[in-house]
Amino acid sequence: MPTINITNLTSKFKINGKIAEELILSVLMAEKYDAKEISLILADDEYVNRLKLQYFDEDVYTDTITFNLNDEEEAVEGEMYLSADSISQNAQELNIKLDRECANVIIHSVLHLLGYEDDNPEQQQIMFDLQEKYLDQFDYDGILTREV
Repeated sequence: MPTINITNLTSKFKINGKIAEELILSVLMAEKYDAKEISLILADDEYVNRLKLQYFDEDVYTDTITFNLNDEEEAVEGEMYLSADSISQNAQELNIKLDRECANVIIHSVLHLLGYEDDNPEQQQIMFDLQEKYLDQFDYDGILTREV
């Protein structure tokens, strides 16, 4: 069984680690991948933006950055940095529940760890279709809440 680490670096949102872990494990099982260790770090826009600038030399805000730490033939190992601010903004703009957008971003991040890319429209469509498939299959209610 892989180790799933959930860390919350923001005080504005609370992530339900149990639901997030179950979602990550469910996608890994559905995609038939072995994993060693995966870390999900929930942060704010500024934190994720600094990572994007440091590692990708891009000064842009994004909802997730994923670092794959394993070699190609090894069990999946990686880190997923999620911006709760961007997830919340996306949910508002798309007029969807915060839970759904958070689950969507987690699934997207796991797919990146598994080697899926989204550099062109064809790859984006493959990832979008998989995300929708898993969103329909898994329960993620209560995964992310805004702290008052």
